[in-house]
Amino acid sequence: MVEIRVRLLGTLSEFSGGEVLHLRFDGDPRLEEVIDRLVSELGPGFEEALLDPVLRSPLPRALILVNGFEIGALQGLETRLKDGDEVVILPVSHGG
Repeated sequence: MVEIRVRLLGTLSEFSGGEVLHLRFDGDPRLEEVIDRLVSELGPGFEEALLDPVLRSPLPRALILVNGFEIGALQGLETRLKDGDEVVILPVSHGG
């Protein structure tokens, strides 16, 4: 059993009550699977806040870190996670 810790920051923290979430998987999940699980468990409000409606992706709406490394420096949403890894998701705002 693999346990991944997830911290939602900024406006996303309202969906976790500010708590660290602990997700369990049978094997080493890809980051995309963690995102899918969060969307499934936290509901449509979270999905709307996190996923771009056209791309159906958390990018470019969020900065995502795995163990302190931005996922662009890893394998993006295909990054494999292992037991004890921490995922941090921070929403970004764009404007002008």
